[in-house]
Amino acid sequence: MITKNGKNLLVIIFTETGKEWETFATWYSVSKNLPDAKVAIASKRNSETPFELFQWARRVNVPVMHHNPYDETDNNLNKFHFLNVVSDRLFEYNMIIDSLTMVMEPLSKEIISIFKEGSHLEENVWLLRGKQIKEHFNRYAIEKELIRKPQTLCPEAKERNESSCLLSYKKGCGKWIDTLKGCPLSNAAGLASTDMTLNEIKIIEMWKRMCSLYSTVR
Repeated sequence: MITKNGKNLLVIIFTETGKEWETFATWYSVSKNLPDAKVAIASKRNSETPFELFQWARRVNVPVMHHNPYDETDNNLNKFHFLNVVSDRLFEYNMIIDSLTMVMEPLSKEIISIFKEGSHLEENVWLLRGKQIKEHFNRYAIEKELIRKPQTLCPEAKERNESSCLLSYKKGCGKWIDTLKGCPLSNAAGLASTDMTLNEIKIIEMWKRMCSLYSTVR
């Protein structure tokens, strides 16, 4: 069974070419709060040809697996296709999270309980039990619905004050929005605003802590 620190858990960060700092931030949050988990990066190829191609990941010993997109518009289909290709490498307990998603604390009792029951798939995070994903893929291909519980495990940081193990900041964090170019880590303090939620504050504080390491390994 998995533990709150991620023992026996495989975390796959689902990202794409060019999402360097975004993927690093997700990895950093996993490494700090799930130190016993195994981590890998799944990078979808796109039209970008950056000078840096996850060089930092090699320096912190995180494997990177590159793959071609299965569908240009449906990222869930891309995830299913990738996971089917690497199904023999999956663990009994797998967490697939997007970049711009953070693990803010060790696994909650709720998440561990969900793993005991089966799988939970929502937009920014998948808790996948077992190595067989074809049944989940077939259901999605026909019904276009993910397998999820009523509750949201990974809320948007801008929309919730209550603590959460998993947070997304795809809708922004403080003054930062995803259309801004460049890495915000070195200017994290300057991105704070007076109307932030507690979760946005926590993300910006984590950005501050990871900045020096990112500068070292990139």
